[in-house]
Amino acid sequence: MIRSFEAYSIFTPMTLNNSEAKGRSMQKKNGKQLIRAFNGECEAAINKITYSNIDRIEKRIHKSYDQLNKLNDPNGISIAPEYLDSKIDELHLAYEYSEKKQEEKKNYVNSVNVNEKIKKHKANPRRSKEIK
Repeated sequence: MIRSFEAYSIFTPMTLNNSEAKGRSMQKKNGKQLIRAFNGECEAAINKITYSNIDRIEKRIHKSYDQLNKLNDPNGISIAPEYLDSKIDELHLAYEYSEKKQEEKKNYVNSVNVNEKIKKHKANPRRSKEIK
């Protein structure tokens, strides 16, 4: 999306020193800067995802999208809604990964506890009761 200039849109063509080409070049550079800023915000937010804070992170990404678009409104550029959707999809993938990590952690702890109970039972079969 970024290389094909689909991550942002130029909704008001501008001129620079009475040159449309220079104006277009300036807006492309501003668009790249806009996308870099948005990517940085999203990456920082997504890296903090846990199994319990997805709603807060999603709101943060939407807020960043709105603020950056508002700041760049005078420049005639904005982040494409499809690009926002791709970042939200990335967030949900990171969330699913976080959930799986949490699930595996619980399974590991449970298996360790069961193994410890089995060892205790084998070490002293008369004193230990039925393994739960």
